[in-house]
This record gives sequence, C-alpha cells and structure tokens, in this order.
Amino acid sequence: MLNSRCILSERQENDGFRISIMSRHTLDDCITIDRRISNNLYDLHLTDLAPPLRLVGKWYRGDFGKKNEKNFEERFAPEYIDYLKSQQRLVMLIGQMALNSNVTVMCIEPEPKEGEILLCHRRLLVEKCKLIIPELDIDIR
Repeated sequence: MLNSRCILSERQENDGFRISIMSRHTLDDCITIDRRISNNLYDLHLTDLAPPLRLVGKWYRGDFGKKNEKNFEERFAPEYIDYLKSQQRLVMLIGQMALNSNVTVMCIEPEPKEGEILLCHRRLLVEKCKLIIPELDIDIR
C-alpha cells in the first residue's frame, strides 16, 4: 500500500517505510531548520520527488493566484506532473516498493479536513503511482 501523510504525524503501524519528499526541512524562511522534523519521523529523505524550488516559490508567492483547488489543479499540478517525467524511475520504484510492502510519502502540508481535497504534491505523486500501477492500493491523507 502507498500512503500519503503529513511528516509531523505520529508513526502508524501501517506506515511501513516512511519517505520525506520535501526539498528541505526548513521553516518558511528557507534557512532555519524546522526542529519539529527529526530523523526519527522518516526513514529516507528523497528530495528528487519534491517539486522544484521555482515551482514551490510560484505557489507560495501567489504567482498562480489564490491558493485554492482550481489554481492548484490547473496551474501547479501540471507543472509538477511534468517534472515527475524526469523522475520516472523513482516514481516506478516507489510504486513497486508499495506493491510489496507499506510505503508512506510525506511532506509538511497538513492532512486535509473531512471532505477537503489535499492540495499537495504528495497526493499528486501517489495518484501518479496509481496511474502507472493500477493494482496499487493507496491511502491519501
């Protein structure tokens, strides 16, 4: 199973191998280390699956407009999905690992409230893995 969770969430029994897909573990100033994120929260830090910094900047600066589902899906998501083409081998590897054991991809975005959609690259990555490997079980939070 391939799971998606906030990196600050407590380990759960079904998490399995936990992978941080954040570009860095810093606060909003991009310099100060986020002390809430320690090595015991994840097993591997895989920065190659994080969105490129220019894309993250566009989203947080508001270059795509208001941070809402429409702008996320129409503007951020296509750029991140296009970026994942350059990481196809890693995407396949994550999917294949998740076919055989539990894997959880993680970033700092909080888990959505009931009925909300997760506006986060980790959801897009999990959905991409499911598209490539349809028999893959997924849990997006």
